[in-house]
Order: sequence, then C-alpha cells, then structure tokens
Amino acid sequence: VWLEQNHYPYQLHFWGSSDGEKFNPQDWSGLLILGGPQNVDEEAKYPWLVQEKRAIEQFLQHQKPTVGLC
Repeated sequence: VWLEQNHYPYQLHFWGSSDGEKFNPQDWSGLLILGGPQNVDEEAKYPWLVQEKRAIEQFLQHQKPTVGLC
C-alpha cells in the first residue's frame, strides 16, 4: 500500500513459479526479499530457494539495492 500511495512501481515475484528462470535482475532497480518459515539451507524441502539465492547473487553482482527482511 505504501508503495502505491507514494507512486513507486513494484511487482511481486514468487520464486516457485514457472517464470523463475526468466527473471533478469537487470530489468529491476532493486530487490526486497521477505522471509518465511523456511530456512536458507532447506533447498531439498523448498527447491525454489535455489532460484531465489541465484537472483540475490545476481542483484549483488550488478550492485542493485537489495534488502532482506526475516
């Protein structure tokens, strides 16, 4: 709601979706990662963590603003 009220464009992305492999950090100005019940080392239980961690690495490599909230 705050983003909309202040006219910041945003898009929600769910790593478990089929478009995860097409995600390109160069198309975005920043990344906000929200936590959940999973642990970072539970890739076997939550396979989408692999895609999420790959995207985080790419954002950092491109020096894009990246914030994670647990």
